[in-house]
Amino acid sequence: MKKILLTVITVFTCISVMAGGKCKVYVPLRTDVPNKAFFKDLFVDSAIKIVQHDTLYAADFLGLSQETLRLEEDNPENNRIEQMVFCGSSEDLNGRLLYPDGEPRFGCIYMYGGQSNNHGVILGTAGRETFRTFFANGGSYVGSCAGSYICGSGLTPNETRPGYIGLWPGLCDEAAITGINPTYIIPEGSSLLKFSSDSFGGDFRVDGIEHYNGPYFDRWMDVPGTEVLAYNRIDSCILDGHPSMLSRKNDAFTGRLIMSGGHPELASDGEQLTLMAAMLQYAIEGRGCAKVKTVLENSQRWDMTKGTLDNDPLHTMIGDLQCHHFAFSLPKKARNVKIRLEVLSCHSLSLRLAKGTYAFREDARYASENRELVKEISFDRLDAGVWYIGVQCEDTVTVKHGTEYDVYENTEVLNGVPYRISVSWDVAKVGDAVLQRGADINEKIKMLVSGENYKRNWDADSTVTSIVFKSGCRKVKDGVRLDHEISEEPVYLSYDGAGTVTISTPAVRFRTCGALNYLFENFKALKKVDGFGLIDLEGCIDAREAAPKLP
Repeated sequence: MKKILLTVITVFTCISVMAGGKCKVYVPLRTDVPNKAFFKDLFVDSAIKIVQHDTLYAADFLGLSQETLRLEEDNPENNRIEQMVFCGSSEDLNGRLLYPDGEPRFGCIYMYGGQSNNHGVILGTAGRETFRTFFANGGSYVGSCAGSYICGSGLTPNETRPGYIGLWPGLCDEAAITGINPTYIIPEGSSLLKFSSDSFGGDFRVDGIEHYNGPYFDRWMDVPGTEVLAYNRIDSCILDGHPSMLSRKNDAFTGRLIMSGGHPELASDGEQLTLMAAMLQYAIEGRGCAKVKTVLENSQRWDMTKGTLDNDPLHTMIGDLQCHHFAFSLPKKARNVKIRLEVLSCHSLSLRLAKGTYAFREDARYASENRELVKEISFDRLDAGVWYIGVQCEDTVTVKHGTEYDVYENTEVLNGVPYRISVSWDVAKVGDAVLQRGADINEKIKMLVSGENYKRNWDADSTVTSIVFKSGCRKVKDGVRLDHEISEEPVYLSYDGAGTVTISTPAVRFRTCGALNYLFENFKALKKVDGFGLIDLEGCIDAREAAPKLP
């Protein structure tokens, strides 16, 4: 099965909105907000050729939500289950680790020790590719012993292993030593220290970590960006002084990888438990940042109806508890803003909106979270700037926990929920109206001063007290009083002698009369309308060519 790697357009801080194949506008997007929406925090790989443990103590200690795969025997049935979990099936085309669009369904994977190469071979090409896609698209990974070996590209000096996944593009060193318990020295700059309130007992060390044929890392500096989290200390041993624990995060959108040569996961208390908890915390903290599917233009509808096998992640359906993100750039004076979500199957999707950050549940400023299939969030006015839309699937599978693996029911959501998302707004622009001649412009000005735009009624409560035009009308005299056919208040027309005509009234709102209609014919471009805040004068031009000839 073909796995999906998300398109690289989303790694840029600006996405260009396209119109007719040409760049129309650049919208700055955040690249520093970690993804928060997963099915569960942790997937524990304890499958074929990997040792089985009943409890990952550090995960329980941290209160992480988990799913564990325990398959001890290498037999056809267990091979079938492992392929179903990692590679998918008809009811779950993408496998349990991935959402339909290739994004990670869990925040992190943890793998125990065992036989790394044999486990990788059993995973097969598709299974190993699943791990790569998971990591590349933002899922973190922690491995101990065999769980570390399998992450590398091979063994020093140049031994390749067909089952290795290659998340870390370096070579591990194999000591083939058992029955030892090195001390782990935590260097002063180690990122693990921020997860220990007392610097691991105040001495920056954790004693007695079991080592059973695990790797060490002599050539870690060959891989740029690799961080040493801990060093081995054990006298008269080849491991002494070499890194025992590494970390690497390729960029903002990949997960974080943590590799340990020994087994801190086996301790149920003490500093080893704290160390293992710090590894998981640092990995989960380093999950990939959220990405937008697209920047929506005004009145644009975006269909999310593709499936896993379509290999089109920007249009692929949403998975269980997943959150998809969109953005739009709202201009100044936009009005009647509407965000619309149409769910195309009988599932519950939430619609959320946030300004300046991704619209996860806890960050959203506005939300519609009912089970209606069509949801709208509407505003008469909304602040200008970059807004983020979050669409989250609230439905998920029903889980029956088993001793070897979890059984899923209500699985139709695993292949994705189809939906459509759109955003629209209006911008009042009247500049073009004053570039027309005769009776047509008179009618449009009548609508304007009545609280209407030439397209629609914007705000019935708007009050226009003055209208300012550019003009070269030499016949206008300062302070001319015009008859007003409705209000008892007068209307004044003045000319500053330098090209600006102002029509004003002390009334709450003035209306056009015959004299005003006639004078409008001689005015050029509109400059401003006082008391009518919906007018957007951007793009108004001097109408010398379009205006009537002046006397």
